[in-house]
Amino acid sequence: MKIKIINKKKFMKLPVMILSILCICIILLTDQSESNTEITYKTIYVSKGETLWDIATKEAEKNKYYKGYDVRDIIQEIEEMNGLLDANIFEGKELKIPSM
Repeated sequence: MKIKIINKKKFMKLPVMILSILCICIILLTDQSESNTEITYKTIYVSKGETLWDIATKEAEKNKYYKGYDVRDIIQEIEEMNGLLDANIFEGKELKIPSM
């Protein structure tokens, strides 16, 4: 039994529509999987004798958010995020740090 396609334009619309819908679904699912890496914030308190350099070095080693960052860039971000005018901090100071 042979099938004769009478209207090729109508016949091709269905596969094109199916492929378009499939592509849209893939894009939407890909975007959702990236939302698992949302940034959260933790609060740390400065210990006696601790400097921003010490804190930034620890964060560079252990915090996935700062992976590949230079320590100086981490210090600058911590200063900006916490409204610090310079790198001078004191014991007990509360600092907000992004993390993943």
